[in-house]
Amino acid sequence: MGYDRNVGVMGESVGWNFPNANGGQTNGFNDSSIDTFIGNRTHSFVRETIQNSLDAKIDGLAAGVSFSIARVKSSDIHQLTSIKEYLSYACQQSDSDQGELSEASKFYRNAIDLLEDEPWISILCVHDYNTTGLTGPTSEEDPKPSNWKALVKGSGVSVKSRKDALGSFGHGSKAPFAISQMRTVFYLSKIAPHDGNKWRFQGKSILQSMKTPLISKTQGVGYYGKTKNCEPLLDGEVPNWARELRESVSNDTGTSIFIPFPDLSLDVEQVWKYVELSVLSNFYYAILKGNLEVRLQDEPILMQKNVKDRFEKTVMKAINEGGKVQKEFKESLQTAITIHSAPLDTSGIVHLEGVGESEYFMRVGSEVEGRTVGIARQNGMLLTRRAPRLIRHSGTKPFDLFVCVVTREGSEFLRRLENPAHDSFEFDRIISIEERKEFEQRYETFTKAIKKLIENHAGILGNDEEFTDDLDDFLGVAGDVAKQDEGKESSDAIEIERRVTKRISQPELGNLPGENVGSAGLGDDEVETPEPRPLVRPGTIPSRISKTKFHPVKDPRIVSKGGGWVHVFFTPTTKAPFRLQIHRSGVDLSEPIAFKINRAAKEMTEITFPARRRIRREKVELFLSQKEFQYAIEIRNLTTEEMAK
Repeated sequence: MGYDRNVGVMGESVGWNFPNANGGQTNGFNDSSIDTFIGNRTHSFVRETIQNSLDAKIDGLAAGVSFSIARVKSSDIHQLTSIKEYLSYACQQSDSDQGELSEASKFYRNAIDLLEDEPWISILCVHDYNTTGLTGPTSEEDPKPSNWKALVKGSGVSVKSRKDALGSFGHGSKAPFAISQMRTVFYLSKIAPHDGNKWRFQGKSILQSMKTPLISKTQGVGYYGKTKNCEPLLDGEVPNWARELRESVSNDTGTSIFIPFPDLSLDVEQVWKYVELSVLSNFYYAILKGNLEVRLQDEPILMQKNVKDRFEKTVMKAINEGGKVQKEFKESLQTAITIHSAPLDTSGIVHLEGVGESEYFMRVGSEVEGRTVGIARQNGMLLTRRAPRLIRHSGTKPFDLFVCVVTREGSEFLRRLENPAHDSFEFDRIISIEERKEFEQRYETFTKAIKKLIENHAGILGNDEEFTDDLDDFLGVAGDVAKQDEGKESSDAIEIERRVTKRISQPELGNLPGENVGSAGLGDDEVETPEPRPLVRPGTIPSRISKTKFHPVKDPRIVSKGGGWVHVFFTPTTKAPFRLQIHRSGVDLSEPIAFKINRAAKEMTEITFPARRRIRREKVELFLSQKEFQYAIEIRNLTTEEMAK
């Protein structure tokens, strides 16, 4: 049964409706939920839409998600072109409130120009299948909550079919609007017949409050469908273009999102490579476990049986050839590489106290940068690599660990702590103080279990050398590490005042990028100057300092942790291999201190550090005899040249 473009099959008026604000709140152009995704719109959009599809997947099947760009004649999509009059009203309101040069006015004029000038409309289509679709009542007269109303009509509302569903706040529904150049999206969902009408369709536009010929002030959000109560179009009322685009991918139940005039901030040829990297970096585990498959335009479906080959082709080949990837993938791809490359002896199933059965993958060794734990739950989307109490790891080799909590109970526990951006855990989200304490205790148990797992695989043995690779430079906290997770320096801490060794530079030799004059690798032209003067701890007597030739480290800190344990922070002065020594100083005295890297280890007087691509802040945990604190302490950086001597 067909329908007139302005009248539904039952005679209801059909079109756009921005409801009357009725003296209520005025909505401006800025929307915090949309702004959240603007800076990284494509990556966020891919992550949020796939997450929603995983939440709605049918048990026993892999949720399918298809991304494509289609072109529809302007004359065939009145549902979009009819928004132009409201764009004009919004533009007039913005001109009046903020001026013609405001960002809002520029946005509206650009959107109007697109509708006037383009005979074909570009639409980014996302279809999912092997999913339930957006079920539940669609009418606002029915008070029952539903997945349909949560996504289409809700703001910060989330209705999930399971407690352990990945999404939990409803903010992700705004991600598609950040991509549309007219902040307009259309939803089409096909559901099983026993859940009500098979097809349901509606448009949604997020503009601003405005004055129209009939309303003095509208709400900022409008809907396309039956104008009475902003109801969706059902079954035979669904536009042909929307149904045809969906059926070109799947005839099964599921949901489609249509985003007109997408702004992906990328050249067309780069779009699918970018989307694929986003999928692999966030959902490699989900695909590997058979929970997800993804189709990108005309590319073969990315699925369980080929994900390893595609990963080798897309990611590992680029890395091995010295290629670079976008910065937003830098961290998450490390987790994907760990899942892809972890040896059998550092991966498997483990019971973690607090959350139950979990699967882990781990890389250990000098080829790994940093000490990082990635966390996921059940369906497998990477949530965070910055989980509280899992950021600093002392006394371990460099490692990269991924843990997926696979139990439903454990997954629900983590979901309760998850923030709206799905990238961290925050205890203050538990409103009840008593319950919050219980969650903190349970989370502490969980993190201790992870640290035990790390110790089993990456703990430093007595005959191991310490290779530190702290992430301070990446996090931008190199100058003040000790004040963060490691605690503040006490009055017993020993500080060192630095004096820079002067250097006569050779005119034909420039300094390497990132290196300071006089900081490393000095040769025959080095000028001897007095060594740094240590500031002694209370109760010691300043002594005469001998003259010697050596290179002091930058920004040294020593923090006593009690019982003879100290944390030594420093920035070396060379990218080349070097050895670290800690010296005691007194009257005419300067000799290296013996220390242990654990109580059972043999005493040593130096630690060897390998070459690195850049100078970065380092941290070492050492055990010193209490008697060493009777002396002033110096930290020395022995360069490759000195090692050769």
